[in-house]
Amino acid sequence: MRTVSRAVLCVVLGVGLGVAHAEAVSAAEVTAETPPATTTETFSGSVSVPFGVAPAPSGRAPASAAGSFGAPLGFGAAWGDFGVGLYAQTLNDTEDGGLGAGIGFGNAEEAVGLEVGVAFSSLLRSSGSSAGFGEAGSFSAKLHRRVAAGTAIAIGAQGFGRWGDENNDAQSTSPFLAISQMVPIPFFDGRPRLLMISAGIADGFIAKPREDDVGGFGSLALFFSPRFSAIVDYAGSSLTTALSWAPLPNWPLTLGLGATNLNGIYGGDTEVAASLGYGFQF
Repeated sequence: MRTVSRAVLCVVLGVGLGVAHAEAVSAAEVTAETPPATTTETFSGSVSVPFGVAPAPSGRAPASAAGSFGAPLGFGAAWGDFGVGLYAQTLNDTEDGGLGAGIGFGNAEEAVGLEVGVAFSSLLRSSGSSAGFGEAGSFSAKLHRRVAAGTAIAIGAQGFGRWGDENNDAQSTSPFLAISQMVPIPFFDGRPRLLMISAGIADGFIAKPREDDVGGFGSLALFFSPRFSAIVDYAGSSLTTALSWAPLPNWPLTLGLGATNLNGIYGGDTEVAASLGYGFQF
């Protein structure tokens, strides 16, 4: 199955950094409005439902759930977005985790956005790595562009510039192409919800761990509100389900809890994974 270092690169640089630029919120193009006696969240400029979520105070990103739990997204961080993410996972009766940070540049609506991240792939040595905290890791980057309302495309790479144990890993840089689309869907209570559909192709560990080959990845994220999403994710040949929650409406803190390797690749067991992220705007 995917090692923890693979998961760190995918999840910290996906879920954790998703908090930095509030990917789920910006993907849906949410704007806060305050008409008399109600607060409305507007998705993609077409679907309006009352959620009672106030705008984030200055200096903090909007509170938002995540749009994936490992698979790259077409949306990304823009100028002024910065965030950190923490990821932990059980692995063969042990546990380990990673820490990531990312920052955005440019403008994906008017031109092109650039998201750059760094991941420290081992916080503990229990997973078999000889590296301690900060002694192993790698970088990621992607260029992304909003091509239509609720639609974005990105091209990038994860796992380059490795150091420590990661530098000796046979699976080096994994380039990818991703597209994400927000789709409003009807719901039983009469209020539409948003479904983020993401898919792409990649070479290397994002698609197929232990293989230097091209393959696909993807994710579905159903947003019951801007602050809560249910996710099905397929990346690194591993099937994952997860829940993402931003518990505080005015603070860009996002929590994630999931079960990964549901399809038991390489004979591995289903593992428990968790993430935490926090975003800033400057």
